[in-house]
Amino acid sequence: MNLINYNVYINTKNRINKNDQSSKATFNIRDLINLASKRASYLSCPYMSIPPTFYNVTNQNHFMTFIEDAVPSAVPVSIDISIPNGNYNINNFITALTGAMTAASTNASVYTGSYDTASGKLTISIVGNPLNKTFTWFFLESNKDLKSFMGFNPDYNDLSVPFPAALIPAQPVYSYTSPNSVNFIDSLSAVYLRCNISRSNGSYSTDDNNSSDIMRVIPIYNNGFSQIILDSFEGIPDQKIKLDNFMNNSITFTLTNQNNELIDLQNYDWSMTLLVQYENSIK
Repeated sequence: MNLINYNVYINTKNRINKNDQSSKATFNIRDLINLASKRASYLSCPYMSIPPTFYNVTNQNHFMTFIEDAVPSAVPVSIDISIPNGNYNINNFITALTGAMTAASTNASVYTGSYDTASGKLTISIVGNPLNKTFTWFFLESNKDLKSFMGFNPDYNDLSVPFPAALIPAQPVYSYTSPNSVNFIDSLSAVYLRCNISRSNGSYSTDDNNSSDIMRVIPIYNNGFSQIILDSFEGIPDQKIKLDNFMNNSITFTLTNQNNELIDLQNYDWSMTLLVQYENSIK
């Protein structure tokens, strides 16, 4: 099949509704090539540039509950905390978390943390090893708190983690080491480019057990503020949407996480190149 390529350059600063978030942009693209008169057409996205302004900790997951107690057991106190939204690596996450815990402590505990680069596990401790104090965590539903940043997988839902002294083998009552490696990409493992015209064109997703509006998945390789660039211009992209015509029609592109939640780019604009491929034959 001999296809002719036609590039469409998209910048969200030109979206129709400037009041929409930049991660949800609607356009009317003019039909300058008379696409309606061609035969089969295909749409793909070989290039995208996303600014380094997204967070892995947001209002969706920036909170946690920890419980302070004493040995022998007093009355446990449940404390809710949140850390500022941001794009964290392990070091500034430990600083933010232990700072929030220390500020909220009801028994004047001072918390510190460390990270084992070999195991990927996080340890939180009370400074000074006070043997009469202990603490534990309580986690909410999956992806809605900081459990993955703490090294707890999604199975730790709606439960209280045992106090360190109650573990087998017992841990010191003043510290807690995560059971698994920390996972900072759980909240944003990749950027999902979604398109409102792709759902009816044969793609499928197990997330909703139905046709999918996912047009392209763009991996994230670094924690912290790093620009995301997708560049697959060489060769014909293998992720194509077969369509009749999308020109002169309203088309909406959204950038989401894996849970179909809009990514907050702090309203900075992003750009991409759409590749329209068509047979140059009159019907």
